[in-house]
Amino acid sequence: MGPMAVTVFQNYTASFTTALAIFAVAMVYLMVFVPKPTERHLSSGPENAESIEERVSDKSRLMVLLSPLQPFYDNPLAILYGLSLLLYTAVQGHLFPVIMVFASIRFHFASLGNGLLVSFAAACAALQILLKVYIAPAIARLLGRQPATTSDNANRNTVVAAVCIQATALVAMTRVTSAVQLYLAVATSAAGLAVPAFFKSHFVSFMPSASQAISALTFMESIGGLASPFFLGSWQAVFPGQTVFFFAVGLLVVSLCLFLTAEFLLVSKNRSWLQSRKALNDLTPC
Repeated sequence: MGPMAVTVFQNYTASFTTALAIFAVAMVYLMVFVPKPTERHLSSGPENAESIEERVSDKSRLMVLLSPLQPFYDNPLAILYGLSLLLYTAVQGHLFPVIMVFASIRFHFASLGNGLLVSFAAACAALQILLKVYIAPAIARLLGRQPATTSDNANRNTVVAAVCIQATALVAMTRVTSAVQLYLAVATSAAGLAVPAFFKSHFVSFMPSASQAISALTFMESIGGLASPFFLGSWQAVFPGQTVFFFAVGLLVVSLCLFLTAEFLLVSKNRSWLQSRKALNDLTPC
């Protein structure tokens, strides 16, 4: 609702004041109603502190900055997942500014129209997560079936389907002839906004350390977000018009190919491990 609500105010001072008020209410809610995590009893003696400082000083600052990428070093197969998420984020980080520029030029959208466009897309993405995480499992339980939202295959299939739907919507966006068609295309492309949640759930499922895996993916997301204006923004500046959507689709296709390649290699690796384990059990005397 944020982009749409901002258009109600006449100046930025009122917008920022309202945003700060909402932020303050959210902070009060977190401090009052959200329970604090239990504190771990860690030794904090001077010897322990000195040893930590020695270990940190031994590492270069660059290695400290790149420490979230340690899971990629330990498991080179995970690099493909990281690059896939990087390219995906490079599309999403600047996609809606691109769409708003396109809408302003093609359909003369003002701040209110662009705000409604972004709010509509965010609402559709939130509805998708609500449907996938809460509504679908509830319906499955009512029908007496086992919910499939927590399975690894479900997260993987959701990622593949969402990226394909968004790529198709971006291609269709180049053919829109009215504002209504643009809203429908944006609503369809919003299916890809929820991909990181399911992507991370799937990635964490086969990584030994969930916290390190999330840190690695977050690092790649940050790089993709920083690179996004240079990718899509530069392309739109050099080649104005609809070609930026085809360029975004190309990046999504490469991202999806990296993801599927990583999945294929992961399945092959697991199959080889199971076969070697079975052969070892067959050789073991009873």
